[in-house]
Amino acid sequence: GFFLKFIPFTVTGGLLGGFGLIIMYSGWSMALGSTPVTAIKAAIQAEDWLLPLLRTGLMVLVGMAIRILCKRMGSFALPVVMIIATTIFYLVPEHLRTEQSWYLPAMKEVNPFGGYHALAFGISNFQPQAIFNADTFYLFLSFFGVLYIDWGLHILVMANLVKKKSRDRVDLNQEIKTLGMACCLTGALGGQPVSHAIGIPVQVQGIGKNRWPAALAFLLLAAVLSNAWTAVTVVPQFVFGGTTFSYGVYLTHEWLFQSQARIAATEWRLLAFTSVAIFVNSALGLVLGLSFALVCFIIEYAGISGIKQRSNMHSYRSAVERTPDDDRAIQKRSHEVEIFWMHGYLFFGSISKVVDEVLEAASLGACWIVIDLALVPAIDAAGVQGLVELSKTLAAANVSLVVTGMVRRLALSVGNAGGVASAVTLDYGLEMVEDAILKTAVRTSQRCTESGMIPAQVASVEKAWAIAASHLVATGNLPNDWHHIASASTLRVQNPGQIYAEGEPVTELLILMRGLVQVECLPVPSCAVRELPRWHLNADKGDRFTFEETPQRTLKTQRPGSVLNAMECARASCTSGHAPPMALASAKALTEVQLLVVPLASMTKQAMNGFFGQWLLTHVVNANAAPSSGGLESSAQVAPNVLLRAASIEF
Repeated sequence: GFFLKFIPFTVTGGLLGGFGLIIMYSGWSMALGSTPVTAIKAAIQAEDWLLPLLRTGLMVLVGMAIRILCKRMGSFALPVVMIIATTIFYLVPEHLRTEQSWYLPAMKEVNPFGGYHALAFGISNFQPQAIFNADTFYLFLSFFGVLYIDWGLHILVMANLVKKKSRDRVDLNQEIKTLGMACCLTGALGGQPVSHAIGIPVQVQGIGKNRWPAALAFLLLAAVLSNAWTAVTVVPQFVFGGTTFSYGVYLTHEWLFQSQARIAATEWRLLAFTSVAIFVNSALGLVLGLSFALVCFIIEYAGISGIKQRSNMHSYRSAVERTPDDDRAIQKRSHEVEIFWMHGYLFFGSISKVVDEVLEAASLGACWIVIDLALVPAIDAAGVQGLVELSKTLAAANVSLVVTGMVRRLALSVGNAGGVASAVTLDYGLEMVEDAILKTAVRTSQRCTESGMIPAQVASVEKAWAIAASHLVATGNLPNDWHHIASASTLRVQNPGQIYAEGEPVTELLILMRGLVQVECLPVPSCAVRELPRWHLNADKGDRFTFEETPQRTLKTQRPGSVLNAMECARASCTSGHAPPMALASAKALTEVQLLVVPLASMTKQAMNGFFGQWLLTHVVNANAAPSSGGLESSAQVAPNVLLRAASIEF
């Protein structure tokens, strides 16, 4: 039952459509008294088409009557139509209905206890040692194959019919277990294997509810004991043919034609092919349907999984904040860095497309390739080998490959296969590439001069604000109203360690003057990202995706004047008098740092309407922008009160 849930719709729908075609053909054969092919040949030879056309027409009329009345009468429509059709047939003059081909062949009486005699014989002559016989073992395997594949699919098909006719849920696992135990037991004792017809109880549920099994068993037993079932020989064949034909038309229309509007054109063609193949040869059609469905799945999934997004360093940078000269050096070679985001399960069908596109990027001038696997749940052996071979091919062409976001098991597999350069997250991988670019860049005198301008320690608040506002004041002279905020500002030196934690109340604005600081968010909670299978992760060893166990870095900076918590302070400026905002991330000092500290309580309306409001707005805007040129964009033309609206929208 577990495996049957993974049978594609094209196979189950094709199986039902094929059954419909088979049932239609059987009903037509029953109405004609021979197969349609034989009847057509006989009609051509005798040049008499009247009788085959008449029987076909009567069959169609009976089938249409059943379909129409079923909508109003439900399960009672079938016996009512059969009785009415048989009665009308016997009103026809006798000489027109005397031909035996109108009726079913005469049936011999059978011993109703024959099956029980065979079962008793099997029990009394059971030989346990015969189980180890080679022929018995082969018979068991072939029987198991028929039971599991063929009848298991029948149960799945019947379950789809039950959903349309009943609100009761069908437990496929229990149905298959019961069927398997019954067949194995009767087969071992010499009885006949049985199939499961869920459709019959569904049809009669409306009659006896929970009492129908006992009532049906009583009626069937009475019919067998009295040989009453032989009375069917008086019913014309076109009635049985019309009944069978109508059910076949229902199945064919439901699963072969109506499904055309519900599924894609390619899938419908596969479903139709499976139906026709099953009509011609049931076993072969089932194998072909499953095989073609598997091939189509591989081809389709190979196009879905793989590269989800592609970019370069011109539009996507790491969270490391660098000096303007460093940013210009990185930006100059940003087109040489290609970034690929992978998605889905990478296997032999999809890894080849990834390799081809990466090699194409390298041939067009890329010197660094970054592949992020954070959303890749697993890679098969072909995929792992493909990554390692790709790294060697790129290295031969002087192109560096960096793979990021690999889970523990994948990292071990890649390492055992030869290894590639890797980083925990995409941000750290991009930092590696940026550092490599800077190592190859020519260090100009301007860059060295800028580095030398950074003082070992800022001596006064005025000098600190001159550094913090250098992007607004080119001359270095602060506006007249800077003292409104500077009077409440202080300088603080802090040792390496945590500055503040995510979720803590924010009571002060922090501006970096000296040292190295990293800001990061907590990892994504486990299982928060849906539609990513986790069966490949070893839960006993605590395996998780990288974004679930590694904090997400949002900023790493040593630039004097960098604001660590601009968004929180913007929120505080528009919600004065309320509870202090919570920190959106955590900040930690990687070295000894010097901070310019501004209490949130000092952000009065007077301070916000002047120099400080314009300064804070600039940092809020740049905090939401991806790193590009590296410098802060001027916002002098923006009115200070825009800051309040922007912050209120953001939060």
